[in-house]
Amino acid sequence: MTAGTVSFRCEGCRRPVVGKPSREADARVACARCSREETLHSAAITEEGGVRECLRCGCPDLYRHRDFDKRIGLAVVAVAAVLAPFTYYLSLLAAAAIDAALYLRLPDLYGCYRCGARHRGFPPAPRPEPFDPAIADRWRFPAKGSEQRAP
Repeated sequence: MTAGTVSFRCEGCRRPVVGKPSREADARVACARCSREETLHSAAITEEGGVRECLRCGCPDLYRHRDFDKRIGLAVVAVAAVLAPFTYYLSLLAAAAIDAALYLRLPDLYGCYRCGARHRGFPPAPRPEPFDPAIADRWRFPAKGSEQRAP
C-alpha cells in the first residue's frame, strides 16, 4: 500500500472522489454519490512509491505545485491589505513572510494535465516539472487529427 491519495471529479456527477491506490494491484474507487467506479492503475507507481504517470488516466504529462488552498492565500493577503494603513504597511510584509514560510513547508502536489487528477502524499521520484501552460493548452485544445483528446 502506498501513502498517497488521488483526488478527481466523478465523470457522472462532478463530485470530488478520493482514492487510495495500491502498488500491488489496480484499485477500484466508487463515487459516494452516484456509485460510478474508476480504476487507479498500479503500474504507474514506481518502486520508490512515486508516480511516473497519472494513476487515473495513465497520462505521462504531470506537473507539480505546492499543495496550498489559494483561497487561504487570498484571505491572508486581503486581511493584510485591510490592515495595511493601520500597521504602517507592515502587515503586507507579514503576509509575505507567512506566504514564504508556507511555500517552504508545504509538500508538492502532482496534477494531471489530461484529467485534472491530484496526486498527494507521494515521494518526489520522478519529480515532474512545474505547471507549463503550453502543455496544458495542448491537452485542452488538441490539434485536428491528433490522438490526444481533451477530457
